[in-house]
Amino acid sequence: MAPLKSRIFCSSSLQGQAKGAIGALLLLLSALSLSLWPGAMPSQAAAASSTATSVTFQEQAPVIAAKITLADIAVITPDDETTLALGQMVVAAAPPPGGSKQLRTPSIIAALRNAPQTAGVHWQGSTTVEVRRQGIRVSRAQLQELILGYLEEHRRELPPGEIRFTSLRAPEKLLLPYGELSWKITPSRPRIEDSSSFSIFFKVNGEPAHNCTVRGRVEALSEVVVARESIQRGAIIQAGQLSLVKKNTLKLSHPLFALDQAVGRQAGRTLSAGRPLRADELLLPPVIREGELVKILAGKGALRITTRGIAKADGKQGQVIRVKNISSNKLIYARVMAPGMVSVEF
Repeated sequence: MAPLKSRIFCSSSLQGQAKGAIGALLLLLSALSLSLWPGAMPSQAAAASSTATSVTFQEQAPVIAAKITLADIAVITPDDETTLALGQMVVAAAPPPGGSKQLRTPSIIAALRNAPQTAGVHWQGSTTVEVRRQGIRVSRAQLQELILGYLEEHRRELPPGEIRFTSLRAPEKLLLPYGELSWKITPSRPRIEDSSSFSIFFKVNGEPAHNCTVRGRVEALSEVVVARESIQRGAIIQAGQLSLVKKNTLKLSHPLFALDQAVGRQAGRTLSAGRPLRADELLLPPVIREGELVKILAGKGALRITTRGIAKADGKQGQVIRVKNISSNKLIYARVMAPGMVSVEF
């Protein structure tokens, strides 16, 4: 009988194993049918994907601000209010305007991992990000144009003529932060024409950004009267002895700008050829010459008498000279009134 019991035991054991195998097979078939059912698992995966936050790092990223945010270097999805705070997280300082730097994304992830905004975030994309900061480039030629613009704005404070600024020393270029640029220019001297340098103070978006100094020379070019030949002292200047030549009037003292300002005047000193004439070097010519016969007009109140005399010196209009009265043979002092006429009070 023992062998029979043993056979019965074995048979029941085999039946249990067969039932377990069949159950497992049914579960597998059920799973397969679910996975193959149209719209079943894909919709569940899509639902899970729609609620997940994804951060995809870019290989290159341009920035304009002084600080780099996560939104500057990565694409964050979904792009809505729920990820706004995440995108505003600062990850690094930006390079100087016009400069670049490389960021390692594993280091960024490690630094942000404990922040509440990054909970459940799926990180992906490039392992490094090349960040380049945009800026405003100002060349040396543009700096010179700014100075010329300033001089033109203050034209009334400068001598007449063509205003020119020659830059002698200035930065090759400036790289300023990106934004709305404004500037203020200050000359080195109270009189603009005496200034040898100009300071430029730049602002970006109303905030101080940079300042620099441009050294140079201000010129006011205008045609001035120049002696074409040497003119001796005391000579009456003629039109043929003069010409108009363009000169920097800031370097001249009392220049003349028209020929008629010098023609007919007397040279107060010897004037060299090619040298600009100065107003204080020219004299009014005498209207009466020494030895010339003149008419003497004497008067007191309404009484007027005339006589003849001889001028004992050259005389300009308004000047007092000595005159010899022919009638009395006496020397008197008389004021030059006009050519050939003097007056005396008695």
